[in-house]
Amino acid sequence: MVLEGGLRMKGHKWNQNYDLQVISFLNLGPRSSKFQKISICHWTPPAIGVIMFCCDGGSIGNSGAAGFGVVFRYHICRVLGTLTGGIRIATNYIAEAYALLCAAELAVEWNLHHIILNSDSETVIAEFAQGQVPWIIKNRWIKVVGKLDSISF
Repeated sequence: MVLEGGLRMKGHKWNQNYDLQVISFLNLGPRSSKFQKISICHWTPPAIGVIMFCCDGGSIGNSGAAGFGVVFRYHICRVLGTLTGGIRIATNYIAEAYALLCAAELAVEWNLHHIILNSDSETVIAEFAQGQVPWIIKNRWIKVVGKLDSISF
């Protein structure tokens, strides 16, 4: 318990009862803390009959151990499901691209025809929208696109 508390206190102090108990028990006293920046963000649900896939990919190092995650929702904002995967050693770019590809493949598997692919990578979104898909996944992408009625980015 003390070791975990020590690790948590090195980063951000969240003012949870657990943190305060550890600090009090060890007689550490007050300590300056880093604060989060609060940002306003908005999310607009997709139209009726359209499923939105929110995709992200990343790697530890660039190249490094990589993976992706996808959350998909429909028009009443309810989460339909999630998808995660690991892709061994890859760049951030490839991880982001795999996230879009796997989201589209899942849409085809679930017989969804109208989808929105959303990502925080402007480069990947722009290139996929123009049909410039990385060669490593191009054949899979071409198969998937042919089975969907509409894809928005």
